[in-house]
Amino acid sequence: MAEAALSCGGAEPPSRAGRLGESGYPQVMNGLRTGNARMINYRELDALTKDPRRASLTAAMLLSLDNADWNEWEVDFLENLSTRTAPLSTRQAEKLIELRDAGVLYDKIDGFALKTLIDKLWIYRHELTDADFIHHLKASGTVKLRKRQALKLLAYARQIGEIEPHQGWVG
Repeated sequence: MAEAALSCGGAEPPSRAGRLGESGYPQVMNGLRTGNARMINYRELDALTKDPRRASLTAAMLLSLDNADWNEWEVDFLENLSTRTAPLSTRQAEKLIELRDAGVLYDKIDGFALKTLIDKLWIYRHELTDADFIHHLKASGTVKLRKRQALKLLAYARQIGEIEPHQGWVG
């Protein structure tokens, strides 16, 4: 259920800040787009710093995501926040929002269907530094990727000239 709350068809997540989804977890997808980078919305950031319950639920939801590629530090951070009852610092809230954004599933980014890019990169997989990444995506029939995986896919598409250097997210 948490997957559905973070699934997004395009590059921009829906903005339903502070509402509870079917899963009971907060859906706090809100932000401003400036070019290829998303700016954190200060109101959302401020609200998250002052609402430890909301932060705790968001962290718990992120920990429950399937196939999230959190590193050890991020897992520790999310576990700590999931039990936290005190208000967050601004930096903690910023990092939580960054992790939340990294947990969103995308099937399109700036008009590029990820499934189409996977198919095209499959043809050129031997020219890539990590052919196993593309092989795994193709074999699993993946059509949606989290932000980090999507960024990696876009970097490979740039490497083989499938998209221009200025297109898609840069990271």
